[in-house]
Amino acid sequence: MNWSTFAWRNLWRNRRRTVLTMAMIGVAAFASSLALGYVIATFDAVREGSIDSGVGHVQVLHHGYLDLIGERPLQYGLTADEQAAATRAIAKLPGVATTARGIDFDGLVSNGDLSYGFVGEGIEPNREPPGFFDYHTVRSGRYLSPTNAGTEVVVGAELARKLGVHVGSVVQLMASTAHGGINATDAQIVGVMSTGNKDVDERIVDVTFTAAQALLRTDRASRIAVFLKDTAGTTAAAATLRAALPTLDVRTWDQLVSLYHQVVALYKNQFSVFGAILCVTILLSMSNWILMSIVERRREISTLRALGVPAATVRGVLVQETALLGLLGAAAGIALALLTMVALNHAQIHLPAPPGRVKPILLEFTVSPVAVAAVEAAFVVLGVAAALLATLGLAKRNILEGLAP
Repeated sequence: MNWSTFAWRNLWRNRRRTVLTMAMIGVAAFASSLALGYVIATFDAVREGSIDSGVGHVQVLHHGYLDLIGERPLQYGLTADEQAAATRAIAKLPGVATTARGIDFDGLVSNGDLSYGFVGEGIEPNREPPGFFDYHTVRSGRYLSPTNAGTEVVVGAELARKLGVHVGSVVQLMASTAHGGINATDAQIVGVMSTGNKDVDERIVDVTFTAAQALLRTDRASRIAVFLKDTAGTTAAAATLRAALPTLDVRTWDQLVSLYHQVVALYKNQFSVFGAILCVTILLSMSNWILMSIVERRREISTLRALGVPAATVRGVLVQETALLGLLGAAAGIALALLTMVALNHAQIHLPAPPGRVKPILLEFTVSPVAVAAVEAAFVVLGVAAALLATLGLAKRNILEGLAP
């Protein structure tokens, strides 16, 4: 006898109960697939967003820049010779999209009457990746031009509001120099921008890389950010640069972006709790289905046993039935989830800005074959586990009692 065919036919013996159980499994698979798609999309967005915001896939720094506290600005910055050596090594890397030097500094910005502390970025605007401007969105005016003479700045929207300045206003920047002195310069505001984070917008000031060097009176740089064409090449690129630049510090994006690891840990913990509750619910539901099937078919099962069919074979048929139940129910739920994710991605729905942010978030889902296969396999495994638990005492049951009317 073909026991697989036998299991398939038994599955539809009580259609109503089978369909209801499949519906419950389908709803659970639908919710799991949507949740996984959203979580994976969130991980991807945080990763790529952090990289494009200026961090880069790989950064080359002077040893001690991230770990030591200098007495002066850029005390542990990259010297001109180190920048040249790093540039030569980066030029030999395959798959590089662009590189950008940067300077981090701080100081005071004043409109003549009011002064506020600021956090400055000296950047090379013509060398930043296109995604950089998604996190430095100009609300009015324009962004920095690397060819314009003089010092021009782009300030955060909240800082501009507090200072009462706008595009065309002239402000004074004052900062400590690399030699321990104080330097100040007049700068014209050419743009007002938003990073999406209100706290950052209250302090951020962007200037060109050369203007930052002139203000700090130095030829050093905080870092050289390397942007690759493919994030998958990050590890190989970092290893190559470490071998070529043993005296410098080479860090990858995941060593620099703590937010990514915090988001991953948060979602993993949440999904673990959600998954555990879902697994217990489905396990109990499928166990109830197989127990009801055993009660209704006790005569059939006892007859098979009386004809010499081993208890293990009968148990195997019941296991196949619940495995098929999980397979079909999960497949239906996953198919519906895939259609829903594609539709929602196409709809371009924006969610309200979370606390601390000013920009709405695009609702996105990632369709991952690995995630789909994992959800499908999980429900098949749950079906097998439910059948094994429900049929533990099948071999000990009295055959004559089962045949009794």
